[in-house]
Amino acid sequence: MAYGCEQALMETNPVKRLAFRWLGATHLGDRSRNHYLMRALRKITLPEDANVLNAGCANGAHSFYLSERHPGWKITGIEIEQEPIARAIAISEKKGTGNLSFHAGDLHQIRFSELFHLIFSMHVLTYLKDDLEVLKRFSRALKRDGYLILSIPTPPAPSALPRPLQRLFQPAAPPAGAPPISIERSGYSNEEITRKLNEAGFRPLSITHPAGPLWQSAWEIHTLIENKRLLRAMAHPFLLFLVDLDQWLCKEYPYPMGRDSLIIAQRSV
Repeated sequence: MAYGCEQALMETNPVKRLAFRWLGATHLGDRSRNHYLMRALRKITLPEDANVLNAGCANGAHSFYLSERHPGWKITGIEIEQEPIARAIAISEKKGTGNLSFHAGDLHQIRFSELFHLIFSMHVLTYLKDDLEVLKRFSRALKRDGYLILSIPTPPAPSALPRPLQRLFQPAAPPAGAPPISIERSGYSNEEITRKLNEAGFRPLSITHPAGPLWQSAWEIHTLIENKRLLRAMAHPFLLFLVDLDQWLCKEYPYPMGRDSLIIAQRSV
């Protein structure tokens, strides 16, 4: 089963439905984060009946993917937005998946205690109002020696595209008098996330940067041509190939050659 292919069950657009069935999720970020999650899971050992929390599950794609591969796991997804959680619930009912449950909720307010063997949260932490408080709640929700897997963005860094490609895809200059557009995005340094994990009661086991130059180039091109519909449609299969190839190479890079942070931590208290 391709990652995200279950979304075809709720898709009304016939072209998108076919794409989901054959290719799975085609969003570059979502696709790469599933690669990150699989990479991290290969480094840890969980019981066959593991209790797992998908914290910030969106439409549940990661949960569905894991439920097929680990039918003995009990997987709970929590998402604050109502629309994606309703979609996940509807898909689960159509599939008749027995080891999944989805709930609307705020991660700042979860009150689990020593319940989960694993909590994973893929590119969610950066959107939270109080990330440290949520990390502390994750720690309380984990069993002793339970695992936390996080993916988070890294700080802004220079372009990975060669200069000729940068010039080729350079966006048009904004009209005169238009307000400046900020292209910065928030990100965590290794030092900052290590400090917060330690304060929340975690022991970081590994912090790697899995998004290599091919991934970065694909994402930059995607961003620069986002408003050019025809060009985007023509280029997207190639960009998907670059994202998958970057992850199949399974290399670990130092920042800023590698972007995003993939973190494996263990509850230490």
